Amino acid sequence: MVKNPPASGSEHIFTTRKWGGPVGKNNNNCYAYAVHDFQKYRNWKSQPGERASMNSRNSYHGCGKLPKKVLSDNPKKVYKSTAGEKCKPSYYKIMLFVAKCKKRNTLCHGDFHFYKQHSKTEYKIKAGDTPESVARFFKVPVSRIKRATTTMKPGKVITFKAEFFSHKRGWATGPLITGATGKLIRDPRRTSRKYDSINYNKYCGSFCVKNRGIKVGHTHSKVTK
Repeated sequence: MVKNPPASGSEHIFTTRKWGGPVGKNNNNCYAYAVHDFQKYRNWKSQPGERASMNSRNSYHGCGKLPKKVLSDNPKKVYKSTAGEKCKPSYYKIMLFVAKCKKRNTLCHGDFHFYKQHSKTEYKIKAGDTPESVARFFKVPVSRIKRATTTMKPGKVITFKAEFFSHKRGWATGPLITGATGKLIRDPRRTSRKYDSINYNKYCGSFCVKNRGIKVGHTHSKVTK
Protein backbone atom coordinates (compact mmCIF):
# COMPACT_ATOMS: atom_id res chain seq x y z
CA MET A 1 0.00 0.00 0.00
CA VAL A 2 1.33 3.44 -0.99
CA LYS A 3 1.68 5.74 2.01
CA ASN A 4 0.55 9.35 1.91
CA PRO A 5 3.38 11.92 1.74
CA PRO A 6 4.60 12.68 5.28
CA ALA A 7 4.24 16.23 6.58
CA SER A 8 7.17 18.08 8.13
CA GLY A 9 5.13 20.12 10.59
CA SER A 10 6.34 23.37 8.99
CA GLU A 11 3.42 23.68 6.59
CA HIS A 12 1.24 26.79 6.37
CA ILE A 13 -2.15 26.38 8.01
CA PHE A 14 -4.87 25.92 5.41
CA THR A 15 -7.12 28.96 5.23
CA THR A 16 -9.26 30.66 2.63
CA ARG A 17 -8.75 34.03 4.29
CA LYS A 18 -6.92 36.46 2.05
CA TRP A 19 -6.31 33.86 -0.69
CA GLY A 20 -10.04 33.31 -1.22
CA GLY A 21 -11.04 36.98 -1.44
CA PRO A 22 -11.32 38.91 -4.73
CA VAL A 23 -7.74 40.20 -4.54
CA GLY A 24 -6.21 36.87 -3.59
CA LYS A 25 -8.25 34.93 -6.11
CA ASN A 26 -7.62 37.22 -9.09
CA ASN A 27 -3.89 37.85 -8.67
CA ASN A 28 -2.37 34.64 -7.33
CA ASN A 29 -2.34 31.47 -9.41
CA CYS A 30 -1.50 27.90 -8.39
CA TYR A 31 2.27 28.54 -8.44
CA ALA A 32 2.13 31.69 -6.31
CA TYR A 33 -0.32 30.01 -3.93
CA ALA A 34 1.77 26.84 -3.60
CA VAL A 35 4.88 28.77 -2.55
CA HIS A 36 2.91 31.24 -0.40
CA ASP A 37 3.77 34.37 -2.41
CA PHE A 38 0.69 36.55 -1.97
CA GLN A 39 0.56 39.69 -4.11
CA LYS A 40 -2.22 42.27 -4.32
CA TYR A 41 -1.75 42.81 -8.05
CA ARG A 42 -0.14 40.94 -10.94
CA ASN A 43 -0.36 41.76 -14.65
CA TRP A 44 -0.21 38.08 -15.55
CA LYS A 45 0.02 34.69 -13.91
CA SER A 46 3.28 33.61 -12.30
CA GLN A 47 5.23 31.02 -14.29
CA PRO A 48 8.12 28.75 -13.31
CA GLY A 49 11.43 30.19 -14.45
CA GLU A 50 10.16 33.75 -14.77
CA ARG A 51 12.45 35.21 -12.09
CA ALA A 52 15.36 33.22 -13.50
CA SER A 53 14.64 34.48 -17.06
CA MET A 54 14.02 30.90 -18.22
CA ASN A 55 10.37 31.10 -19.34
CA SER A 56 10.97 31.80 -23.02
CA ARG A 57 7.85 29.92 -24.14
CA ASN A 58 4.49 29.53 -22.45
CA SER A 59 4.19 25.95 -23.64
CA TYR A 60 3.83 23.01 -21.27
CA HIS A 61 3.61 19.85 -23.36
CA GLY A 62 5.51 17.86 -20.74
CA CYS A 63 7.71 18.21 -17.68
CA GLY A 64 10.82 19.19 -19.63
CA LYS A 65 12.77 21.89 -17.82
CA LEU A 66 9.91 22.82 -15.48
CA PRO A 67 11.50 21.27 -12.36
CA LYS A 68 14.76 23.12 -13.07
CA LYS A 69 12.82 26.37 -13.52
CA VAL A 70 11.13 25.95 -10.14
CA LEU A 71 14.52 25.47 -8.48
CA SER A 72 16.05 28.42 -10.35
CA ASP A 73 13.39 30.90 -9.23
CA ASN A 74 14.44 30.59 -5.58
CA PRO A 75 17.97 29.19 -5.24
CA LYS A 76 18.77 27.71 -1.81
CA LYS A 77 15.12 28.06 -0.73
CA VAL A 78 13.66 25.19 -2.79
CA TYR A 79 15.11 21.73 -3.25
CA LYS A 80 14.08 18.62 -5.16
CA SER A 81 12.46 15.89 -3.10
CA THR A 82 10.41 12.73 -3.49
CA ALA A 83 6.77 12.30 -2.61
CA GLY A 84 7.63 9.94 0.25
CA GLU A 85 10.42 12.04 1.75
CA LYS A 86 9.72 14.31 4.71
CA CYS A 87 10.96 17.86 4.17
CA LYS A 88 13.48 19.22 6.64
CA PRO A 89 12.36 21.70 9.35
CA SER A 90 11.10 25.08 8.04
CA TYR A 91 10.28 23.49 4.67
CA TYR A 92 7.09 21.95 3.30
CA LYS A 93 6.17 19.90 0.23
CA ILE A 94 4.64 20.99 -3.07
CA MET A 95 3.97 18.83 -6.13
CA LEU A 96 4.03 19.74 -9.81
CA PHE A 97 1.90 18.29 -12.61
CA VAL A 98 1.30 19.16 -16.26
CA ALA A 99 -1.54 18.62 -18.69
CA LYS A 100 0.23 16.89 -21.56
CA CYS A 101 -0.65 17.55 -25.18
CA LYS A 102 -0.96 15.02 -27.94
CA LYS A 103 2.05 15.36 -30.22
CA ARG A 104 -0.06 16.07 -33.29
CA ASN A 105 -2.10 18.79 -31.60
CA THR A 106 -0.12 21.90 -32.55
CA LEU A 107 -2.74 24.23 -31.03
CA CYS A 108 -2.36 22.76 -27.55
CA HIS A 109 0.00 24.57 -25.18
CA GLY A 110 -0.62 22.37 -22.15
CA ASP A 111 -0.62 23.73 -18.61
CA PHE A 112 1.11 23.29 -15.25
CA HIS A 113 -0.48 22.85 -11.84
CA PHE A 114 0.82 22.85 -8.26
CA TYR A 115 -0.41 21.39 -4.96
CA LYS A 116 0.84 22.32 -1.47
CA GLN A 117 0.80 20.27 1.72
CA HIS A 118 -0.77 21.18 5.07
CA SER A 119 -0.69 19.64 8.54
CA LYS A 120 -3.22 21.96 10.16
CA THR A 121 -6.44 23.52 8.91
CA GLU A 122 -9.11 26.07 9.55
CA TYR A 123 -12.60 24.79 8.86
CA LYS A 124 -15.85 26.74 8.72
CA ILE A 125 -18.69 24.61 10.07
CA LYS A 126 -21.58 24.09 7.65
CA ALA A 127 -25.22 23.34 8.39
CA GLY A 128 -25.63 19.61 8.98
CA ASP A 129 -22.02 19.03 10.03
CA THR A 130 -21.35 16.75 12.98
CA PRO A 131 -18.02 15.96 14.67
CA GLU A 132 -18.27 12.52 13.07
CA SER A 133 -18.87 13.80 9.53
CA VAL A 134 -16.05 16.34 9.69
CA ALA A 135 -13.66 13.75 11.15
CA ARG A 136 -14.64 11.27 8.45
CA PHE A 137 -13.99 13.79 5.66
CA PHE A 138 -10.57 14.81 6.98
CA LYS A 139 -9.64 11.25 8.05
CA VAL A 140 -8.92 12.30 11.65
CA PRO A 141 -10.17 10.99 15.03
CA VAL A 142 -13.57 12.31 16.13
CA SER A 143 -11.99 13.31 19.43
CA ARG A 144 -9.83 15.82 17.58
CA ILE A 145 -12.89 17.65 16.26
CA LYS A 146 -14.58 17.57 19.65
CA ARG A 147 -11.49 19.12 21.21
CA ALA A 148 -11.59 21.89 18.60
CA THR A 149 -15.18 22.87 19.43
CA THR A 150 -17.95 22.06 21.86
CA THR A 151 -20.69 23.31 19.54
CA MET A 152 -21.15 22.72 15.80
CA LYS A 153 -22.56 26.16 15.08
CA PRO A 154 -22.75 26.89 11.31
CA GLY A 155 -20.31 29.63 10.34
CA LYS A 156 -17.98 29.01 13.27
CA VAL A 157 -14.33 28.56 12.26
CA ILE A 158 -12.41 25.85 14.07
CA THR A 159 -8.77 24.77 13.83
CA PHE A 160 -7.33 21.27 14.09
CA LYS A 161 -4.51 19.07 12.82
CA ALA A 162 -5.08 17.24 9.53
CA GLU A 163 -2.68 16.24 6.75
CA PHE A 164 -3.76 16.94 3.18
CA PHE A 165 -2.94 19.04 0.12
CA SER A 166 -4.65 22.07 -1.37
CA HIS A 167 -4.47 23.88 -4.68
CA LYS A 168 -5.82 26.89 -6.52
CA ARG A 169 -7.11 26.71 -10.08
CA GLY A 170 -5.38 29.69 -11.62
CA TRP A 171 -7.28 32.92 -11.09
CA ALA A 172 -10.61 31.11 -11.26
CA THR A 173 -10.94 29.88 -7.67
CA GLY A 174 -9.85 30.36 -4.11
CA PRO A 175 -7.96 27.59 -2.29
CA LEU A 176 -9.43 24.09 -2.75
CA ILE A 177 -8.84 20.96 -0.66
CA THR A 178 -10.62 18.57 -3.01
CA GLY A 179 -9.77 17.11 -6.39
CA ALA A 180 -11.91 16.95 -9.51
CA THR A 181 -14.31 14.42 -7.95
CA GLY A 182 -14.78 16.32 -4.69
CA LYS A 183 -12.65 14.13 -2.44
CA LEU A 184 -10.05 15.40 0.04
CA ILE A 185 -6.56 15.44 -1.48
CA ARG A 186 -4.36 13.21 0.69
CA ASP A 187 -1.87 12.57 -2.12
CA PRO A 188 -2.08 14.60 -5.38
CA ARG A 189 -0.66 11.67 -7.35
CA ARG A 190 -3.71 9.59 -6.43
CA THR A 191 -6.41 12.25 -6.59
CA SER A 192 -8.57 13.03 -9.61
CA ARG A 193 -6.97 15.79 -11.69
CA LYS A 194 -9.23 15.48 -14.73
CA TYR A 195 -11.53 18.45 -15.18
CA ASP A 196 -13.98 19.19 -17.99
CA SER A 197 -11.53 21.30 -19.96
CA ILE A 198 -8.16 19.92 -18.85
CA ASN A 199 -6.45 16.87 -17.36
CA TYR A 200 -3.26 17.31 -15.34
CA ASN A 201 -2.16 13.79 -16.13
CA LYS A 202 1.63 13.95 -15.77
CA TYR A 203 3.46 14.09 -12.43
CA CYS A 204 6.66 16.13 -12.75
CA GLY A 205 8.03 15.90 -9.24
CA SER A 206 7.99 17.05 -5.64
CA PHE A 207 9.85 19.92 -4.02
CA CYS A 208 10.53 21.11 -0.50
CA VAL A 209 9.92 24.83 -0.17
CA LYS A 210 11.06 27.25 2.52
CA ASN A 211 7.97 28.33 4.45
CA ARG A 212 8.80 32.02 4.15
CA GLY A 213 10.57 34.38 1.75
CA ILE A 214 9.72 32.63 -1.53
CA LYS A 215 9.13 34.93 -4.51
CA VAL A 216 7.79 34.07 -7.96
CA GLY A 217 6.58 35.91 -11.04
CA HIS A 218 7.21 39.26 -12.67
CA THR A 219 6.39 41.36 -9.59
CA HIS A 220 9.79 40.55 -8.06
CA SER A 221 13.36 41.27 -9.14
CA LYS A 222 15.20 38.79 -11.32
CA VAL A 223 17.43 36.16 -9.75
CA THR A 224 21.09 37.07 -10.11
CA LYS A 225 23.57 34.28 -10.64
